Amino acid sequence: MKSIRTIIAAILTATITLGAVPVISTEDVRAYDSENQVIRRTDEIPDGSDEENQTDVDYVEEEIFEIEEITDDVEAGSVVINTVNFPNELFRTYVSQNCDTNQDGILSNREIDAVSSMDLNNNYGMSDLTGIEYFTSLDRLECNGCGLTSLDVSHNTALETLYCYNNNLSSLDVSHNTALETLYCYYNHLTSLDVSHNTALETLYCYSNELSSLDVGQNTALKTLYCYSNYLSSLDVSNNTALETLYCYSNYLSSLDVSNNTALETLYCYYNQLTRLNVSSNTALINLWCYYNNLSSLDVSSNTALIDLSCFHNNLSSLDVSNNTALTSLSCSSNRLTSLDMSHNTALETLSCYGNNLTSLDVSNNTALTSLSCSSNRLTSLDVSHNTALFSLSCQENRLDSLDISSCSIFS
Repeated sequence: MKSIRTIIAAILTATITLGAVPVISTEDVRAYDSENQVIRRTDEIPDGSDEENQTDVDYVEEEIFEIEEITDDVEAGSVVINTVNFPNELFRTYVSQNCDTNQDGILSNREIDAVSSMDLNNNYGMSDLTGIEYFTSLDRLECNGCGLTSLDVSHNTALETLYCYNNNLSSLDVSHNTALETLYCYYNHLTSLDVSHNTALETLYCYSNELSSLDVGQNTALKTLYCYSNYLSSLDVSNNTALETLYCYSNYLSSLDVSNNTALETLYCYYNQLTRLNVSSNTALINLWCYYNNLSSLDVSSNTALIDLSCFHNNLSSLDVSNNTALTSLSCSSNRLTSLDMSHNTALETLSCYGNNLTSLDVSNNTALTSLSCSSNRLTSLDVSHNTALFSLSCQENRLDSLDISSCSIFS
């Protein structure tokens, strides 16, 4: 029996066209579709209605016996690995080396179905993934850093994870990928992104694109959303009650309602235009970065789990952190604070409160403090005798006459 490659060559040689259908046999044979480059079955051959076609059929009958010997490995739906099906050389080589298990140059149904994951990361020359549509069992595709300008995953309906970040995509259609749970499409040039059909989505990283709007109202399973560094002027997360992490900084948000996001643990909403921020319902909040906004008040009294709070460069005239006993890091610099009570924050390690109007600062209870920046205030005295762990101290531009740092071992 001749090899598959020889048989395919024979098919190409022997094929004649009657109408629009390539003819290679007279009954229930495996035919080579020259347009789609896919081995398929033909149940019947169009009758040769004229004498010329019948003569051609007679001419090739001697060659067809070779085709009828093709084994069951060449079956309907098999895909030839060639430049038509896989025009990109790097992707074609990957498919040949990783998917064509018997190395016969043809992807059988079994070989296609066996491919559930592809890791194509950082193959910059792999800029065309034409042929990916054949892998309908694919549930994980990683193709970041390939230089892609387009990506068609409309036939990959089993996809659960798609990593396509750090490319040159200006559009991405995931409307057919209803099983999608994780989507990383950041560092592209996307101007829009429709995830309304992706109701199973739990993780969405779409930051550093050119999005002016983002609708996540249908994504009720969403737990993690990174949409920072876009052009968003609004963001509605009221339906995302499972949300645990929200990075929406460096946008143009003038308001943000997180009252329904009671599971929220991390909120990074800095570098926006927020004038109000209500986090009273977010009792699970651990990290809150809301600096470089226009906040005139901030109530964190309900956020007793808070560990890291950065609210510098706002318009705060007061800040009460007495209930935040778990706090290890506080940055409240460049506000309008006239007082700051840190007596309850015994776990505090880092305090930055420079650029305010503080006339006094008591850090005697903050024995875990390692870094203190209180410059550009109105302090007339500063006692750091209890802060023996202190290794970084910045207190210039105050009204201090003297400063005793002898108890700080790093300075002694």
